[in-house]
Amino acid sequence: MQDRQRDLRGEVSDMLEKGAAPADIEAVLDGLDPAVLLHTMYALDSDHQRALLAALTPHRAASLVEDLPDGHVADLIEEMPVAESAPIFEELASDHRVDVLAELDSEDADAIIAELDEEDALEIRELSAYGREQAGGLMMTEFASYPMSRTVREVVEDLTADDIDYQFLTVHYIYVVVKKQKLKGVVRLRDLVFADPNKKIGDIAKPALTVSPDSEMSQLGEFFAEHDIAAVPVVDERGMLLGIVRRRAVLEAIAEHAEADNLKAAGIIGGDELRSMPVLVRSRRRLAWLSINIGLNILAASIIAIYEDTITAVIALAVFLPIVSDMSGCSGNQAVAVSMRELT
Repeated sequence: MQDRQRDLRGEVSDMLEKGAAPADIEAVLDGLDPAVLLHTMYALDSDHQRALLAALTPHRAASLVEDLPDGHVADLIEEMPVAESAPIFEELASDHRVDVLAELDSEDADAIIAELDEEDALEIRELSAYGREQAGGLMMTEFASYPMSRTVREVVEDLTADDIDYQFLTVHYIYVVVKKQKLKGVVRLRDLVFADPNKKIGDIAKPALTVSPDSEMSQLGEFFAEHDIAAVPVVDERGMLLGIVRRRAVLEAIAEHAEADNLKAAGIIGGDELRSMPVLVRSRRRLAWLSINIGLNILAASIIAIYEDTITAVIALAVFLPIVSDMSGCSGNQAVAVSMRELT
């Protein structure tokens, strides 16, 4: 497995250095399993990762970073020219854009937003106003909504039109609205397909369960535990449809929160770590905690050294024994934490 990853890393690196055509690079990436692709991406150094994103089309580059941790994506983007990073950023789903922006310095974030069109920029600023653990911060604005006066046939024809981009559109449900996006009900896609084509969607819509944009992540977790639905609409106090929160997004946010706590408990500070990441990056994330342990162990060793006369025969071993034993224990715990993270 590791030999295969090294071969892929070398192949991709060679293609980037030789200025291979984006289509050729994409052909190599498209043939990889998603898990292998993720490891290959991490196996590249930061400069090659940025070169890879710049070489690909914005759409393909955005799909590549979708599975990367937000902090890592921010680290890559902030070192890229805005002319290269903004098109990639524009292709991301609305909820992912906000998450990555939150990891950037305000100056870098403002520079990218300035390159977006006015509508996207306004949307990002509105979503950024919510906390990351609130429904407003987790919601996405890509959803299917239609006026209640539209017929089933019209809606189906529109959904199956070639100009609809389904990459981010959650089409488990059709949201029925009146003017200015006031939510009136919801129609499951299955019900829409089997309904009378001449009926108005307002006649087949059912009342929709909703949450407010201020709902906390714990409340959303409880909501989805009680209701077996794929997404829930987010509405303001006037009943206006603002976006949707996917069950998947909530579960991922809860899992990330738990993983971050586990990594910190193991002494790994700074986010996700994989064994295929550069050694310097991994070292920086571990060093903060290890440095504290070094200081404490030196203190312990100093106390032992006070009793030099008593344990003269084994003084060298006694002074360094706490350092050796504790550092090996910490390193082992960190290695286990990283291995468990990769397995899950």
